Amino acid sequence: MKSRQETLGSASPSDRFGGRVAACLTVGTDELPEAQLARLEAARSRALGRKKKALSRPMRSTARRIPSWLQLSSRGLKLATVVPFVLLAAGLWTIDTVTSENLSSDIAEVELRLLTSKLPLAAYTDPGFAEFVRRDRQNAVAAADGPT
Repeated sequence: MKSRQETLGSASPSDRFGGRVAACLTVGTDELPEAQLARLEAARSRALGRKKKALSRPMRSTARRIPSWLQLSSRGLKLATVVPFVLLAAGLWTIDTVTSENLSSDIAEVELRLLTSKLPLAAYTDPGFAEFVRRDRQNAVAAADGPT
């Protein structure tokens, strides 16, 4: 039979700690009165009895508690993983399309106002006219975005 030191040497750290605590408690039991030792022994017996009853009860499976609509097959799990990405891609595409259409309509509106305004032909050849058009486009885009 192995000695106590050999048994503790091959055990895990938590087992070794438990063995040291048990050894310290055992040393103190020599000084306890008989009445307290009897009460401790009875309490230990009751605790062990409760533990045996708890271990003898069959464990309930948690799978029965999960509703059937939450239990996914491997195919359903793959689908549940792919669907959010597809929805994200569709949303990003929609945002891009709407934004580009709004920008195109804003640019078309600026050009329409320029072409239908009563400007002399010399104004189109003026070097400051390009700057005017650029500012007008920026103002139209800012107005379309709304106040921030």
